[in-house]
Amino acid sequence: MRKRLIQVGNSLALVLDKPIRKMIGFAHAREVELSFEGRRIIVDPVEEEDATCKSRSASVEELRAARSDLDRLVHFYGIADAQFQRLVAEYRRVFSYHAWLGSGLRHVTAAQLANIRRVRACVKQLDGGADWETAIAVALRSEPYEQQQS
Repeated sequence: MRKRLIQVGNSLALVLDKPIRKMIGFAHAREVELSFEGRRIIVDPVEEEDATCKSRSASVEELRAARSDLDRLVHFYGIADAQFQRLVAEYRRVFSYHAWLGSGLRHVTAAQLANIRRVRACVKQLDGGADWETAIAVALRSEPYEQQQS
């Protein structure tokens, strides 16, 4: 099925018409989880229970600091996509992630908050003189991926 993206301000939106929403069980506006596989975007519904249990409120200051840390990783340390992908749970290119951080979001999943904290921990290590391997290893130990915690 082909759909046209709609311009909404500086963003693009995908409109799910009522028949499509009924077919996939999206009766009303709800939260979804986006994940990426290469250039594919996967949209999964967040169950109501999951949305309450796993959503965290991120302060504006925390998001601003995370974006600033990401700027340092890109412009000062020259992070490559391969290094960046080791820090985040789902695949995102560095600049897409930068845009996501600046999108004005306030509620993030536990996994997204862990991604933010891993990026921040990596910058802290690099600022302290660590090499990339050490910085990434420390960041991953400080905020393990959810599937590694079981």
